[in-house]
Amino acid sequence: MIQPKKLFLYLAAAISCFLVIQLGLKAQTRDYRSAKHWSALINDPTLQLKGLIHVLKHYPDQPLPEVEDGTLLSPHALGVEEVIRPSEWIRRVMATEKETPLVVFSKTYCPYSKSAKNLLARYDIDPKPFIVETNLRNDTLLLKKYLTRLTGRATVPNIILNGRSIGGSDDIYSMANTHDLKPRLEEGGLVVRGPA
Repeated sequence: MIQPKKLFLYLAAAISCFLVIQLGLKAQTRDYRSAKHWSALINDPTLQLKGLIHVLKHYPDQPLPEVEDGTLLSPHALGVEEVIRPSEWIRRVMATEKETPLVVFSKTYCPYSKSAKNLLARYDIDPKPFIVETNLRNDTLLLKKYLTRLTGRATVPNIILNGRSIGGSDDIYSMANTHDLKPRLEEGGLVVRGPA
């Protein structure tokens, strides 16, 4: 026969294990789609821009949904259907930035976009820039709206380095002419073998 004191300890341990398991399961099934879970972590436009780039790179065929002005661009707002914890989203976004720190938002027919892409190609950059041809997407106007909101630039090319716009074609040509482009790209974590 089990003594009452030992029985009490066994029951307390069993109840504690049950509660820990239940709380863990509840945390795993929590719906992280509401803005309250995201506002503290990604209320930063730079991080929202990095999230937008992540979605464009890893969900390329998924059209961006329309959101109201001022709405936080969380994964759910950007159309990502899987439930992702904020910490996991941040990890994925930062991994994408490390893979492709340089992003060029462009239009295939725009002479300024072509010029900027040609200049960057002469610098033989590694990793290569991630090019988003906005005019080839079904959500061109929406993408322009988000880029304007997050970068303050409404035109292409819009060149992003580590989640921040460094300008357009005229801006990078100006940096190239003053020999500031190569160091700027290298400071951004890119290997630059050019200009060629």
